[in-house]
Parts: sequence; C-alpha cells; structure tokens
Amino acid sequence: MKRLISQAVMAFAIMIVWTTGALADEAIGHVIKVTPGAFAVREGRSVPLALKDTILSGDVINTDASGRIQIIFTDDSTVAIGNASSFHMREYLEGEAGNSFNGHLSTGMIRVVTGFIVAQNPEAFRLSTPLGTAGIRGTIVSLRHLDQHSTLWVENTLQ
Repeated sequence: MKRLISQAVMAFAIMIVWTTGALADEAIGHVIKVTPGAFAVREGRSVPLALKDTILSGDVINTDASGRIQIIFTDDSTVAIGNASSFHMREYLEGEAGNSFNGHLSTGMIRVVTGFIVAQNPEAFRLSTPLGTAGIRGTIVSLRHLDQHSTLWVENTLQ
C-alpha cells in the first residue's frame, strides 16, 4: 500500500512539472532507463545520471563505451542515446512559452520517437549533426554521426 501511494505521489508530481512547461532550470525530461556510464554536463561539470534523474534544457548528455540512456521528455518524446555518444539538448520548450525541440548529436547514435511538439508544430522539432539538420514530421528517427559521416534512418508512423 505504501508503495502504491508513493508511486501515485510521484506520478502526480511529474504531471505537475510536465504541465507547467519548461524553463531553463526546470525539468524537461526524466531518465527512464540507464546503463552506468551516462553523464549530463551542466555548468561545466559532468554529473553521472541515474534512473529518474531530471534532464534540463541545455544539458549535454554523454555516454562512455558502456553507457546508454533513455529519456522521456514532457511532450512524451523519447530519446535513446547509445554508447560512446554526445547529445546536446540545445533548446526545449513545451507549453505556453511555445514549442521547440532542438537537439544536436555531436557523435554516436540516438533514436527519437516524437511526441506532442511535433503534433502541435512539426517545424518546431529539429535534430542536427555537424554535417546537417533534419526537421521531423511525426515519426521515429535514428541518427548516427561517426567519423565525419552522418546517417539518418526514418520510420514513418503517420497513418
């Protein structure tokens, strides 16, 4: 019973955070799966990430050779970041302030399943690598950037 109440309180708290929109110092997402070796770079410091940790706009998520991480954002987008990767969440807004998902993959591989931001404003969702930028239109996308080569895989989920 205590566990059920605890889970309900946690779900309510997450719902409150998610429905208020995200400012630079507010949680824009949470870690839902992690293998040791995933870190967030904030204010010049590398912080190890664990299950349920918050992700902030501006975070650079790095993984080492064994690290992997999956993040769910407040718009229900999910980002899975593979090992030996670096992903910068350049800008994230969801709510009254507007909508924007702008992420940059410096190296490695990510898989993104888009959420409400794309449904509300497809032009507000961007992923980039050092070689290019992709706008997303309601789909699942995998992106890899290694050795100065970028590869994009798209799975269309529109009906």
